[in-house]
Amino acid sequence: MLAANLYRVLGKKANIESKDSQDEKVKFVNNNNENYDTKHNSNEEELINADKGFTIESFLHGAESAFKIIVSSYKDNNIESAERLLSPKVLKAFQEQTEKQSKVKAFQITNVKSSIIKIEMVKKLAKIKVMFLSTQKNIQEKKEETIDVKDVWTFEKIIGSNDPTWILSEVTSE
Repeated sequence: MLAANLYRVLGKKANIESKDSQDEKVKFVNNNNENYDTKHNSNEEELINADKGFTIESFLHGAESAFKIIVSSYKDNNIESAERLLSPKVLKAFQEQTEKQSKVKAFQITNVKSSIIKIEMVKKLAKIKVMFLSTQKNIQEKKEETIDVKDVWTFEKIIGSNDPTWILSEVTSE
């Protein structure tokens, strides 16, 4: 079911758009990102040319969905339910951290925003670095805590493969 949900949202083009429409969206995404990489546009164009179904808007929508699924699975001590979205290295790191984390009675992501920091193409491998700003609510025994979290995640996908899933390959948080 997880894979089916992600297939619907990650990187799938919802409708045909003109080049002008895509440029407007890219400018909007880039204007919100102070760490904008000047190679972003050429790498983005290379990705769009290699994967005709790719759009920034649908990718970010899917990335936010994946973020919620992965973080919720982690907080619920059930990271294996998101295994299909994780590289083996990231899965192992999450599993190791799950053992160390304090028990949370309830967890909720109340808000999440995302923006692309960098797009990189290495032959057929596309890597997209995304910054997530989220508000997360943790409820432990008799204590409720709301925190703002900044995460930077890198997703990757082999362009042209039959698998539409973007895999989480790197995670950093601040």
